[in-house]
Amino acid sequence: MTLRPSRIAVFGGPEESLAIARALASSCCARLTLVGRTPGEGDALAREAGGGTIGGRDLGALAGADVVILASTTPAAPELRESGACVARYAADAIVICAGESSITCARELLRGSRLSSKRVLAIGGAASSRCRAREIAARHGVDAKQVSHLVAGGDDPELVELRRYTTIAGIPARLLAGDVLALDAGAQRPRERPDGTPVSSLAERAWAASLLAGAVVTDRRRIVCCGVSAEGSLGMAPLFGTLPAILGRNGCEGIFPAALTLEERSFVQRVAGG
Repeated sequence: MTLRPSRIAVFGGPEESLAIARALASSCCARLTLVGRTPGEGDALAREAGGGTIGGRDLGALAGADVVILASTTPAAPELRESGACVARYAADAIVICAGESSITCARELLRGSRLSSKRVLAIGGAASSRCRAREIAARHGVDAKQVSHLVAGGDDPELVELRRYTTIAGIPARLLAGDVLALDAGAQRPRERPDGTPVSSLAERAWAASLLAGAVVTDRRRIVCCGVSAEGSLGMAPLFGTLPAILGRNGCEGIFPAALTLEERSFVQRVAGG
C-alpha cells in the first residue's frame, strides 16, 4: 500500500509564511501549500519559496491538509474566529499550529471561536525559548545543542519557568556533571526586546519552532516538545492552555509528559496560562 505524503498548509503574512516555508524545507518532508491573505498572494509566495511549494488562492486551499500553521502575529479575535471556522470547514481533521508571537493567546481565541478539538490545536509557546536555552547550555559545555534537553513551562516567552532539574546533556542529568552548567544569565536568552524591555522570540526562532511541531506531527514521532497545549487536569493543575512538556504525534497532543512540578511552579503556570 502506498502512503499519501503528508500535506502542510501555512496561512499568514508573507514574511512569516516564507520563514516557516524555509524552516520546513530544511527539516520536514511534506507537501507544502502557502495560503495568502489576498487573491494571488499565495501563488507569489509559492514562487518565491520554490521547492515544489503550491500557492493557495483562498482559505479553501486548506482542504485536505494534515497540518495547518497559522503564521500571523497576534491577529484580532474576529480574524482568528474566522480562520478557525474555515479550518473546521475545510480541514476538520488537521492539526492546527498557532505560530505567531503571542501563540498561546491566539490558540485560546481559536478554541473559543471554533469547534476544533482542543487536543488538535497546538501553539509554539515556549518551544523557541527552550531551544535557545539548550543552545546556551551546549555552548557553555562544548557539545552539540541536539544533545541537550531543557524543559520549560508557563505561557508565551518570556512568561516561562525553567525546569532545570530535568535538564540533561548527552542523556546525563546536568546536576550530576562537574561545574554549574546552568549558571547562565537568564536575561541573555534573547538579543531582541520589546519596547518595555521584555524578551521576544525572533521570527526565525518562531519559524523553527513551527517546523519542529509540524515535523513531530507528520512523522508521528511521539516527541516531547515544550509547547502550547490544552491540559485538562494534568500535573495536578486545573484545566488550562499553556506551555508544558507535551508528547506530540499524528493526533496532535498525545499526552502531557509527567514532569513533577513544585507548588511554586504549578502556581506560576496556572497564573500565566490559566486564561
